[in-house]
Amino acid sequence: LIGCLLIIVVSFVSCSKEQKAKKLVTEHYRLSLHDFSSFDPVQWSSLDTLMSTPYLSDSLYQANFDEAELLLKDYQQTAEDLKSILDEMEIYSGLSSFSYKIRNLRDEGEALVSKANNEKKQIDILQASLDSINQNFIPEYIGHKLSLKYRAKTLGGNFRLTTDTFFFDKKITLI
Repeated sequence: LIGCLLIIVVSFVSCSKEQKAKKLVTEHYRLSLHDFSSFDPVQWSSLDTLMSTPYLSDSLYQANFDEAELLLKDYQQTAEDLKSILDEMEIYSGLSSFSYKIRNLRDEGEALVSKANNEKKQIDILQASLDSINQNFIPEYIGHKLSLKYRAKTLGGNFRLTTDTFFFDKKITLI
């Protein structure tokens, strides 16, 4: 009996938090949509708990992650450049009159391989740092999130189907 009562109370509290979040979202749209009268909520998600992540909580993690992401883009570009050089070398490989061109391409290729190796080493170092931070990270409760798929008119008068996710503080007083 006490267990059933506890489940009912928990359900009621959860429901009131969800209703509070939905009211805040609806108010947000009332103030921001071009034509609020056309606002049609299609599907609400359930109110989820929002936990901290290393990226949001640790500035070193954030800096290392962002740097690793940039290095990875550079690494991918280097690989594309190297492929281009190899393709060009294949074109000139059977033509002895272009031996100087092949030497130049080989030198460019070697420089790109060296650059790629350096980028890979830097990425590995950053990844090790990120892994270490992840292993020691303890997530903390920071609020709630709720998603909504809705239909509303655009400035042009057409209906548009959109999905938005909202993040709330712990007490669900602010989006």
